[in-house]
Amino acid sequence: MGKEKVTLLADKFTRSEAKKILNLHSVKEVSKKLGVNEQSVRSWIANGEMRCYNLSNGKGERKFYKISDQQLEEFLLQKENKGELV
Repeated sequence: MGKEKVTLLADKFTRSEAKKILNLHSVKEVSKKLGVNEQSVRSWIANGEMRCYNLSNGKGERKFYKISDQQLEEFLLQKENKGELV
């Protein structure tokens, strides 16, 4: 749960095209926006707190996650509702 594989997009678009179409942000970009380190963002993804798109090619490549504006907003709202600070 939380990691949405974009297989159809990967078949039709390059990663840069998919990023523009869906307004996707890298783990690094999200970490800068939130003022946390990249490992925090990766941990939130791994434990299902933050939804993302998994654009990895499945061939041993490092996980290539992208987070949409909507997914980021949902995450922040969830944290706010729980009374947790990011």
